[in-house]
Amino acid sequence: LNVAGMRGDIFTPGAVRRLYRESQGVPRLINLISDRALLGAYAEGDHLISVTHIRKAAKEVNGGLAMAPAGGTFRSRGSHVWLVVASVILAIIGTLWLLEFPGSPTPALAEPKAERSVEGVIEREAEPEPKTVSDSDQPVIVAPEPTAPGFVFNQHTQSLAEAFGALFGLWGKNYEPSANPIACDYAATVGLACLERQGSRRSLEFINRPAILQLRDERGRTRQVVVEQLDGELAMIATPVGSQQVPFREIEEYWYGDFRVLWRIPEFMTGDGFYGDDSGQQLWIGARMMELAERLSSSGQEAARVKRMEMTDQVRWYQEKRGLTVDGIAGAMTIIQMNNDLAENIPRLVSSVMVRSG
Repeated sequence: LNVAGMRGDIFTPGAVRRLYRESQGVPRLINLISDRALLGAYAEGDHLISVTHIRKAAKEVNGGLAMAPAGGTFRSRGSHVWLVVASVILAIIGTLWLLEFPGSPTPALAEPKAERSVEGVIEREAEPEPKTVSDSDQPVIVAPEPTAPGFVFNQHTQSLAEAFGALFGLWGKNYEPSANPIACDYAATVGLACLERQGSRRSLEFINRPAILQLRDERGRTRQVVVEQLDGELAMIATPVGSQQVPFREIEEYWYGDFRVLWRIPEFMTGDGFYGDDSGQQLWIGARMMELAERLSSSGQEAARVKRMEMTDQVRWYQEKRGLTVDGIAGAMTIIQMNNDLAENIPRLVSSVMVRSG
């Protein structure tokens, strides 16, 4: 019963005394009367063996068996065998009663001692000898690739002035907000211009310039993050303590599409140098369209045809090739794409081998 999970006594003190009196201390009678009492309690749904159970059990046992004088044996060998069989059957019934009785502990909750006993049986089972494995058969353990740390809004974002300082630094310019409160005015003095747009990651990759992304957290606070480079799922960002790589998808959780970039303005817009006169725009665009016609035309005939076009038609041809708005005006987006195609020495957001589309 202990192995089955029973804890505590199931015979009342009165039942024990009555059991001794009915059995006269004979061990076999003790077992028989106890088994009959267990069976009776099981049939009645009781979980304690009382004097009544012992009295009924003794009456049943004594009614079918006669005891010999003290120290004697049973009258016949047949009776002896019958008693042994009955004891086994009743012991099994008693065990089943304990297992099925509501509230009784289940074998799975037995104490550690019983668990250790089962483990001992398992350990004695014969096991096959381990196969000898050569060094060449050993599995190669590949160390996991280090993962980028996560993006933390309060830690990795900056004010707009700080973000512009980091962005100008990528262009090799030293921006001091205290001396130049308006960043885009300062940009014009160093041959650059600001472009503010709204889009997605695809828009960033199309323009292909380091960008300031405007972020907003769940409390409505607006901060900026400078994305220096994009490489697959990772973004290199400028932080107050230096550059750091983080998953771009974690930045996107705070980004609603607003961004700013710097781009290099052509000489005809600054009015400086060879392209500073009235014909500067036509000369600047014409020189670059000659090279772009060679690079982007599908045939020599097409390249020759583009070179003979008027400047406006050349710009339209190029805009159509690059998926831009076809208006014949060499605006910021058109000039940015020209610089991308002509491999100008400018900072880029993504590798030049990445696919670029409108």
